[in-house]
Amino acid sequence: MLLKTSSIFTLATLVAGHMTFTKPCARFTPYGKNCPSPPPPLDWDYDMTTAIGSEGTAVMPICRYSQTYSKPTETWNAGSSVNINFLKDDVTGHYGGHCEFSISYDGGKTFVVLQHCFYNGPSTSDVPQVFNYSVNLPPNLPGSSHAVFAWTWVNASGNREYYMNCADVAIVGSAGSYSGKQMTIANYPGYPRIPEFLGNYNTGIQYYTNGTQVTVTGPGFSG
Repeated sequence: MLLKTSSIFTLATLVAGHMTFTKPCARFTPYGKNCPSPPPPLDWDYDMTTAIGSEGTAVMPICRYSQTYSKPTETWNAGSSVNINFLKDDVTGHYGGHCEFSISYDGGKTFVVLQHCFYNGPSTSDVPQVFNYSVNLPPNLPGSSHAVFAWTWVNASGNREYYMNCADVAIVGSAGSYSGKQMTIANYPGYPRIPEFLGNYNTGIQYYTNGTQVTVTGPGFSG
Protein backbone atom coordinates (compact mmCIF):
# COMPACT_ATOMS: atom_id res chain seq x y z
CA MET A 1 0.00 0.00 0.00
CA LEU A 2 1.30 3.44 -0.91
CA LEU A 3 1.86 5.96 1.84
CA LYS A 4 -0.43 8.94 1.37
CA THR A 5 0.40 11.98 3.44
CA SER A 6 0.68 15.62 2.49
CA SER A 7 4.40 15.73 3.32
CA ILE A 8 5.14 12.73 1.11
CA PHE A 9 3.13 14.19 -1.75
CA THR A 10 4.91 17.53 -1.39
CA LEU A 11 8.41 16.06 -1.70
CA ALA A 12 7.29 13.91 -4.61
CA THR A 13 6.04 16.96 -6.47
CA LEU A 14 9.40 18.56 -5.79
CA VAL A 15 11.38 15.72 -7.33
CA ALA A 16 9.93 16.16 -10.81
CA GLY A 17 13.31 17.20 -12.21
CA HIS A 18 16.90 16.40 -11.27
CA MET A 19 17.52 16.98 -7.57
CA THR A 20 20.14 17.38 -4.85
CA PHE A 21 19.90 18.52 -1.27
CA THR A 22 21.78 21.63 -0.19
CA LYS A 23 21.17 21.38 3.57
CA PRO A 24 22.94 19.56 5.04
CA CYS A 25 25.92 20.16 2.73
CA ALA A 26 26.19 17.23 0.35
CA ARG A 27 29.69 16.07 -0.66
CA PHE A 28 31.03 18.28 -2.39
CA THR A 29 28.31 20.66 -3.37
CA PRO A 30 28.94 24.23 -4.52
CA TYR A 31 25.26 25.04 -3.94
CA GLY A 32 24.85 24.81 -0.15
CA LYS A 33 25.25 27.71 2.26
CA ASN A 34 28.67 27.90 3.96
CA CYS A 35 29.66 24.43 2.74
CA PRO A 36 33.34 23.57 3.32
CA SER A 37 35.68 23.31 0.36
CA PRO A 38 36.35 19.81 -0.99
CA PRO A 39 39.52 18.14 0.30
CA PRO A 40 42.38 18.26 -2.25
CA PRO A 41 42.71 17.12 -4.96
CA LEU A 42 38.91 17.10 -5.33
CA ASP A 43 37.00 20.09 -6.61
CA TRP A 44 33.41 21.32 -6.40
CA ASP A 45 30.88 18.99 -8.05
CA TYR A 46 28.73 21.12 -10.34
CA ASP A 47 26.82 18.02 -11.50
CA MET A 48 25.34 17.15 -8.09
CA THR A 49 21.88 16.69 -9.58
CA THR A 50 22.88 13.94 -12.01
CA ALA A 51 22.25 10.23 -11.44
CA ILE A 52 24.93 7.91 -10.03
CA GLY A 53 23.47 5.00 -12.01
CA SER A 54 21.60 4.77 -15.29
CA GLU A 55 20.07 1.71 -17.01
CA GLY A 56 22.14 -0.62 -14.82
CA THR A 57 25.44 1.18 -15.44
CA ALA A 58 27.38 2.85 -12.63
CA VAL A 59 28.06 6.49 -13.44
CA MET A 60 29.51 7.19 -9.98
CA PRO A 61 30.03 5.11 -6.82
CA ILE A 62 27.54 4.89 -3.97
CA CYS A 63 27.43 8.30 -2.23
CA ARG A 64 29.05 9.80 -5.36
CA TYR A 65 32.33 10.04 -3.41
CA SER A 66 34.06 7.67 -1.01
CA GLN A 67 36.18 10.51 0.37
CA THR A 68 34.53 12.45 3.20
CA TYR A 69 34.74 15.82 4.80
CA SER A 70 37.16 15.68 7.74
CA LYS A 71 34.52 17.21 10.03
CA PRO A 72 30.72 16.88 10.02
CA THR A 73 28.90 19.73 8.32
CA GLU A 74 25.99 19.59 10.79
CA THR A 75 25.27 18.21 14.26
CA TRP A 76 21.84 16.72 14.92
CA ASN A 77 20.20 15.38 18.07
CA ALA A 78 18.63 11.93 18.16
CA GLY A 79 14.88 12.33 18.55
CA SER A 80 14.77 15.69 16.80
CA SER A 81 13.28 16.74 13.48
CA VAL A 82 15.76 18.09 10.91
CA ASN A 83 15.08 20.18 7.84
CA ILE A 84 16.42 19.04 4.48
CA ASN A 85 16.59 21.71 1.77
CA PHE A 86 16.65 20.85 -1.92
CA LEU A 87 17.85 22.40 -5.15
CA LYS A 88 15.91 21.59 -8.30
CA ASP A 89 18.19 21.70 -11.32
CA ASP A 90 15.96 21.35 -14.38
CA VAL A 91 12.58 20.29 -15.70
CA THR A 92 13.21 16.98 -17.41
CA GLY A 93 9.83 15.50 -16.46
CA HIS A 94 10.81 12.55 -14.23
CA TYR A 95 7.48 13.03 -12.43
CA GLY A 96 8.16 11.92 -8.91
CA GLY A 97 9.17 8.41 -7.91
CA HIS A 98 10.30 6.45 -4.83
CA CYS A 99 12.80 7.94 -2.39
CA GLU A 100 14.33 7.37 1.03
CA PHE A 101 16.35 9.15 3.70
CA SER A 102 18.93 6.85 5.31
CA ILE A 103 21.92 6.89 7.63
CA SER A 104 25.17 4.91 7.92
CA TYR A 105 27.59 4.46 10.81
CA ASP A 106 30.27 2.46 8.99
CA GLY A 107 31.37 4.97 6.40
CA GLY A 108 28.62 4.26 3.90
CA LYS A 109 28.82 0.47 3.73
CA THR A 110 25.50 -0.15 5.50
CA PHE A 111 22.58 2.27 5.34
CA VAL A 112 19.39 1.96 7.37
CA VAL A 113 16.27 3.86 6.30
CA LEU A 114 15.07 6.66 8.54
CA GLN A 115 12.09 7.75 6.48
CA HIS A 116 10.40 6.74 3.23
CA CYS A 117 9.06 9.26 0.76
CA PHE A 118 6.85 7.52 -1.78
CA TYR A 119 5.07 9.54 -4.41
CA ASN A 120 1.40 8.58 -4.75
CA GLY A 121 0.43 9.92 -8.13
CA PRO A 122 1.67 11.57 -11.33
CA SER A 123 2.43 15.26 -11.16
CA THR A 124 0.53 17.55 -13.49
CA SER A 125 3.29 20.13 -13.54
CA ASP A 126 7.06 20.12 -13.56
CA VAL A 127 7.17 23.21 -11.34
CA PRO A 128 8.41 22.55 -7.79
CA GLN A 129 6.09 23.57 -4.96
CA VAL A 130 8.46 23.35 -1.98
CA PHE A 131 12.19 23.10 -1.40
CA ASN A 132 12.16 21.70 2.12
CA TYR A 133 11.40 18.43 3.83
CA SER A 134 11.35 17.38 7.49
CA VAL A 135 13.02 14.13 8.60
CA ASN A 136 12.30 12.71 12.04
CA LEU A 137 15.35 11.18 13.73
CA PRO A 138 14.40 8.26 16.00
CA PRO A 139 15.06 8.94 19.71
CA ASN A 140 17.03 5.68 19.98
CA LEU A 141 19.28 6.55 17.04
CA PRO A 142 22.91 5.94 18.13
CA GLY A 143 25.25 8.86 18.54
CA SER A 144 28.35 9.29 16.41
CA SER A 145 30.83 12.06 15.68
CA HIS A 146 30.81 11.07 11.99
CA ALA A 147 27.76 9.46 10.42
CA VAL A 148 26.70 9.54 6.76
CA PHE A 149 23.24 10.86 5.87
CA ALA A 150 21.85 9.93 2.45
CA TRP A 151 18.95 10.77 0.17
CA THR A 152 18.19 8.31 -2.64
CA TRP A 153 15.63 8.47 -5.42
CA VAL A 154 14.35 6.27 -8.28
CA ASN A 155 12.58 8.41 -10.89
CA ALA A 156 9.13 7.46 -12.16
CA SER A 157 9.56 8.43 -15.81
CA GLY A 158 12.42 8.49 -18.28
CA ASN A 159 15.73 6.59 -18.33
CA ARG A 160 15.92 4.14 -15.44
CA GLU A 161 18.18 6.06 -13.09
CA TYR A 162 19.31 6.08 -9.46
CA TYR A 163 20.10 9.31 -7.64
CA MET A 164 22.03 9.67 -4.39
CA ASN A 165 23.59 12.43 -2.32
CA CYS A 166 25.44 12.00 0.98
CA ALA A 167 26.35 14.37 3.80
CA ASP A 168 28.77 13.96 6.70
CA VAL A 169 26.92 14.69 9.94
CA ALA A 170 27.29 14.14 13.69
CA ILE A 171 24.49 12.63 15.77
CA VAL A 172 24.26 13.54 19.46
CA GLY A 173 23.01 10.46 21.26
CA SER A 174 23.93 7.51 23.41
CA ALA A 175 25.88 4.48 22.30
CA GLY A 176 23.64 1.74 21.01
CA SER A 177 22.04 0.23 17.93
CA TYR A 178 19.15 0.93 15.58
CA SER A 179 17.37 -1.56 13.33
CA GLY A 180 15.32 -0.92 10.23
CA LYS A 181 15.03 -1.57 6.52
CA GLN A 182 18.19 -1.52 4.46
CA MET A 183 18.39 1.34 1.97
CA THR A 184 16.98 0.43 -1.44
CA ILE A 185 19.34 0.50 -4.42
CA ALA A 186 17.92 0.03 -7.92
CA ASN A 187 18.83 0.70 -11.55
CA TYR A 188 22.45 0.25 -10.52
CA PRO A 189 24.87 -2.63 -11.31
CA GLY A 190 24.02 -5.76 -9.33
CA TYR A 191 20.65 -4.43 -8.11
CA PRO A 192 17.05 -4.71 -9.35
CA ARG A 193 15.79 -2.65 -12.26
CA ILE A 194 12.58 -0.77 -11.55
CA PRO A 195 10.80 0.00 -14.83
CA GLU A 196 8.95 3.21 -15.62
CA PHE A 197 5.85 3.56 -13.48
CA LEU A 198 4.17 6.84 -14.31
CA GLY A 199 0.56 6.28 -13.29
CA ASN A 200 1.22 3.01 -11.41
CA TYR A 201 3.12 3.72 -8.21
CA ASN A 202 2.92 0.14 -6.98
CA THR A 203 5.72 -0.58 -9.47
CA GLY A 204 8.83 -1.51 -7.49
CA ILE A 205 7.09 -0.86 -4.19
CA GLN A 206 8.14 -4.29 -2.89
CA TYR A 207 11.76 -3.13 -2.73
CA TYR A 208 10.73 -0.40 -0.32
CA THR A 209 8.25 -2.26 1.87
CA ASN A 210 9.81 -5.76 2.01
CA GLY A 211 13.50 -4.96 2.11
CA THR A 212 16.21 -6.64 4.19
CA GLN A 213 16.37 -5.61 7.85
CA VAL A 214 19.73 -4.33 9.08
CA THR A 215 21.13 -3.12 12.39
CA VAL A 216 23.57 -0.23 12.70
CA THR A 217 25.59 0.67 15.78
CA GLY A 218 27.22 3.86 17.03
CA PRO A 219 29.73 4.63 19.74
CA GLY A 220 27.74 7.52 21.21
CA PHE A 221 28.47 11.25 20.96
CA SER A 222 27.76 14.02 23.45
CA GLY A 223 28.37 16.93 21.12
